[in-house]
Amino acid sequence: MTHTLMSSDSIAAPRVSYNSVMGNKNWFLKMASSVVGENLTTEETLMAAQNHIQQLRNALHNAQEENEKLKQEHEEALQFILGEQQKSMTTLVGTHRATEIRLQQALDEIDSLKARFQHHMGHQADENERLMKQIEWLSGTIAHDMRTPIRAIDAYTFFLEDDLGQALTDDARKSLAEVRRNGHRMSVLVEGLIEYMRISLVPVLNEAVDVGAMASVLLAEHDFTHQVNVHGSLTLRTDRALLDRALKALLDNAAKFSAMQGKPVIDVVLDAANRRIEVRDNGVGFDTRHSDKLFRLFHRLHGNDEFAGEGVGLALAQRCLQRLGANVQLVRTGDITCATVQWPAQTD
Repeated sequence: MTHTLMSSDSIAAPRVSYNSVMGNKNWFLKMASSVVGENLTTEETLMAAQNHIQQLRNALHNAQEENEKLKQEHEEALQFILGEQQKSMTTLVGTHRATEIRLQQALDEIDSLKARFQHHMGHQADENERLMKQIEWLSGTIAHDMRTPIRAIDAYTFFLEDDLGQALTDDARKSLAEVRRNGHRMSVLVEGLIEYMRISLVPVLNEAVDVGAMASVLLAEHDFTHQVNVHGSLTLRTDRALLDRALKALLDNAAKFSAMQGKPVIDVVLDAANRRIEVRDNGVGFDTRHSDKLFRLFHRLHGNDEFAGEGVGLALAQRCLQRLGANVQLVRTGDITCATVQWPAQTD
């Protein structure tokens, strides 16, 4: 006998109706027992199994719906995130581009300002050179052309007084003395103006200067009759000649205006930590309402009958210190007048 083998795909599953299954309860109970893993021997247990299977189907259906819902929400969230990222990228690119444009505009403006500044500095350098030449010419002209007539006035009034001798009346003699006195004053003014102008022309050197030692030498050379005390120490890199001239002018000013005191005292305070020099005196001081005029050339706050001088010393001191990059101011506190010279903070 010949047996024909058939594949499992070719075997058609028998169609079993619900009624036929229910009609054969024993067979159905066996099948149901094998599905639920329990021994179903009664109709009640069969119904419970059917209900359990239906619940599983419902749960599976609900899970599938929930899964679809979660997938949809996930897709929507993903689309929203991608959209926001796209917006952010678009905004970022736009901002970056705008920043690049502003940066380029700023760089162009800097280049323009730099070019204008260089042009201005070149023009200013030329102008300064012309000005310096004019100052040099003017100082030479004043030194020669103004000194000569002043000397002539002094000399001829002396000769006139000597020639006339006893023939001069007292009033005439006083007039000649007044002419000579004013001629001498004019000579002092001219010399002060020449020195003031030449301070702007001298080159500024840079060397280590012991300010305390400089003050001691100045006091010894100029024989100050006041009690002068030097406190502290200070060494600066600066121009020795200009600082010497400024310090002498400040000491002269302090000595002049404290000379009328019963016990004149001058204190020179050197502050290395703050790069500062102070010259203090217990003199008559000044009216603080006119403190802005103290350093003006030829300007005086006291009359000629009170104190000698032509208003040159403090102006020379300030000009010297300006060329050294320092600042000077004069203040009155109580009975003490203090000239403070401040150097800028030292940089590395």
